[in-house]
Amino acid sequence: MAFCCPRIFATLLASFLLAGCHAAPSPLPQGTQTAPIINGWIADGPAAVGAIWGNVGSSGWALCSGAVIAPRYVLTAAHCSEAMDGHAAVGGTFTFRGGTDANSPDWEVPVDAWYAHYAYDDDVFGHYDVGVLELSGAAPVTPLPVRRDPVPSSWTGRSLRSVGYGRYETDTPADGFRRAVDLTLVGLDDDVLLHEDAGGQNVCSGDSGGPVIDLDSGAVVGVAAYVNLPCESGAGGNTRVDPHIYWVESITGPLEVIWDDDLEPDDTSDQATQLACGDTYSLHSSDNDWFYFAGSPTAAATVSIVFAGGQDPDLDMEVFDLSGEPLGSSLSVGPEESVALPEATPVRVLVYPYLGTAD
Repeated sequence: MAFCCPRIFATLLASFLLAGCHAAPSPLPQGTQTAPIINGWIADGPAAVGAIWGNVGSSGWALCSGAVIAPRYVLTAAHCSEAMDGHAAVGGTFTFRGGTDANSPDWEVPVDAWYAHYAYDDDVFGHYDVGVLELSGAAPVTPLPVRRDPVPSSWTGRSLRSVGYGRYETDTPADGFRRAVDLTLVGLDDDVLLHEDAGGQNVCSGDSGGPVIDLDSGAVVGVAAYVNLPCESGAGGNTRVDPHIYWVESITGPLEVIWDDDLEPDDTSDQATQLACGDTYSLHSSDNDWFYFAGSPTAAATVSIVFAGGQDPDLDMEVFDLSGEPLGSSLSVGPEESVALPEATPVRVLVYPYLGTAD
């Protein structure tokens, strides 16, 4: 069946519809950024935390840090992925190295591809600063779980562990050793976990992309994004994982996730519900659901959510092609949200609870 301005109705404490036929929006800009463990301890683990190792000619170095979250996938920062673009343009290649000392790694796997969140903008530090590496084979470690639930404001004052391969002094190059430090969460917004140095302990350059880990659950809750210099006395920010887990899973597939109160999602992309023009679907405000259509659009179209009676039950929508490549998103900003569809492109649509914007 062709997309004919599809009107797919659903109920959610109110009714909304997915409709079509609007102009395609411009893509959000992307940029580059370098961001910054000072006086931490050399860490035997977690084994899943490794270094993104760059090679240009005869030179090799730890470019950034990251964490294995699926056998062939590494979570890192978007600005690390974009830095890799620059090095690749001059012949650089990359591996992901594991072990206490990245100079003599316990294991090493080539990096086949890397991705930066499509909404990342280096002018807005910490927001959407999430990236994913795709490895050529499985890393020989147990992946770290990730937290899906939003980090609550009640976590302010909680100690979170940062792990990475960065500098141990602001003015001293990184030596390739994995270090860890526990830093206190002093505040958060919709996308960033804020911390201050802990008596001269902090993250620094090269720790970017490294995981921020909840000590209670062992789950990754953020990635190191930036720090104010000097590292020894600077506040910093870490990009939250929970608002971007759906984008990450569009690349990695379903991950091992940690939920509060044993909450589980309704379905995954592989369990998407087929909809057609005029169909109705019921959705609870705490659920997240995937949908796909019976056919492809024959011309450019738009998927829209329109809430009955002008209500806005705080849902977000993201659209992906069948390979998992994001085509666009609409965050909860009012009673109507839209995402443009490319011509003749089969898509899957994810609708899920509103998790906040970067603005």
